[in-house]
Amino acid sequence: MKSTAESIRQLLLDQYRLDTHVESLPGELDLNFKCTGGQRTYIFKVANADERLDQLELQHAVIAHLNKQRGELQISEVVPAVDGATILTLSDEAGRTRFARLLTWVEGRVLASVNPHTTQLMFRLGELCGRLCAMLKGFDHPAAHRTLKWDPSGAAWVEPYLEQFDGQRQHIARRFFRLFSEEALPLLPRLRMSVNYNDANDYNVLVGLDPADPRVPGVIDFGDVAWTHTVNELAIALAYAMMHKTDPVATAVEVVRGFHQQFALTEDELHALY
Repeated sequence: MKSTAESIRQLLLDQYRLDTHVESLPGELDLNFKCTGGQRTYIFKVANADERLDQLELQHAVIAHLNKQRGELQISEVVPAVDGATILTLSDEAGRTRFARLLTWVEGRVLASVNPHTTQLMFRLGELCGRLCAMLKGFDHPAAHRTLKWDPSGAAWVEPYLEQFDGQRQHIARRFFRLFSEEALPLLPRLRMSVNYNDANDYNVLVGLDPADPRVPGVIDFGDVAWTHTVNELAIALAYAMMHKTDPVATAVEVVRGFHQQFALTEDELHALY
């Protein structure tokens, strides 16, 4: 497999009977291609060489579960190849095995590109995260029970690395690590757990195209799905939503209000959230 637009176009023609225009997209670990043909647009994702098959199967299971009950939620759908396969096994130019799949494109702007982040928009971000938790309640999958560095509940692993910060930055990092250790960790046994989407960052959350009434219809990238404490869905969203805000606490309040309306928080979850 070559990772050029033309080679991907030929692969889609062979495997999916789709004649598309292909353009490369940025990606942190995977190769991503926007594929446009006829009335439909797709994204073709070629996983990094270290990706495990069961993790992609987990992503597909979550996507299928959400799509069965999505209501207003907008997320990709998995497109099978002509032989019915939802995950292709390819060999890259270095001879490494790479898994690939085709999904439908979801239209929208990433939250990071939207300005301003109004009170209403932040409330709707919270609603989206609460809706995801409500829809995933009761869902489980063996591959979701994994160790993930981005799982806030497992943040204790960072302690030996705090010395990498200098001066005031180390003071801030140690202060919040101490808060986590003393305030959050003792509460974890009392908090609800679930499979979480787990990655509502400002480049994964989609915002509608209407600038006057921006909806928050869905998310992309299910690569960080994991079994963890349910409130982490909100915590991760807050970590990104509060960045660069003149009043980050006021922003957090709106996101929490929206979340709570869709998925009511417990007192212990609210206490651990900060």
